[in-house]
Amino acid sequence: YPISEMTFTEENTVYYFKKGAYTIDGMEIPSNSVVYYEPGCVFSVKPLTLDEATGKPAVGDIISSKRTENVKILGRAAFDFSYRAGNDTNFRLAFSFELVKNLSVSGLNSVNSAGWTVCFTNCEDVSVRDLIVIAYRTYSDGVMLSDCKDASVSGCFVRTGDDAMETKSTSSQGYTDNVTFRDNDCWTDKGLGYGVVWETNHDVKNVTFID
Repeated sequence: YPISEMTFTEENTVYYFKKGAYTIDGMEIPSNSVVYYEPGCVFSVKPLTLDEATGKPAVGDIISSKRTENVKILGRAAFDFSYRAGNDTNFRLAFSFELVKNLSVSGLNSVNSAGWTVCFTNCEDVSVRDLIVIAYRTYSDGVMLSDCKDASVSGCFVRTGDDAMETKSTSSQGYTDNVTFRDNDCWTDKGLGYGVVWETNHDVKNVTFID
């Protein structure tokens, strides 16, 4: 499935994936929608869509939702980034959410993401639960919240070569406030397991790490 078939546009819709094997190069999620994965969904992430001018992968962030609201990602699915980790040096983010209000993400498993794995930027009212992240070497950060407000991350496991459970404030949009990490486990090679990390330029307030 190339990105042209996975750029969803219909709101007030449930996008339902039956269990089975899929090969994709990206997926974009609109406002007021639910993406549901039946347990047993396995996505192999490969660059199916190429830039005509350069011949390089045209898709950057793999699962993304930007400038949206009321988005839910539910069920249980595995995403295998092994091909991109070894072959695509331009690959950036695995799961990217930016300027999203009222967002729930749960049940995603990822293997061998080569860049930052689960990223939230300028989001509000965020719930993240039950993620399993086995990342790939350096700069494969785990769960990152930048300039987010009213967010919780719970019940996740992260294995990464860099920072694992992190928050920061880097953009010009705002600052971090009221973020809770609870009941998470992480294993990192050289970065912070839990913390407020580098690149922070603005206020970070009311960040709590529990259990």
